[in-house]
Amino acid sequence: MSEAPEIEVSVVPTTGSPIGGMGQGLLPIGPAIANAVARLTGGVRLRHYPFLPHRVKAALES
Repeated sequence: MSEAPEIEVSVVPTTGSPIGGMGQGLLPIGPAIANAVARLTGGVRLRHYPFLPHRVKAALES
């Protein structure tokens, strides 16, 4: 963590939209899954969201 860049967090209020909240905290999950797959498979990279079964299968077969 001592080498991580400074992160600025801003909470922006919604303007009456039914979609709201602070869901941006889930962003690291995709890269963590992609890195786990790469490590488990000897380097196969998942590069496109969402990680659908046909995309995962294609990556594993390439």
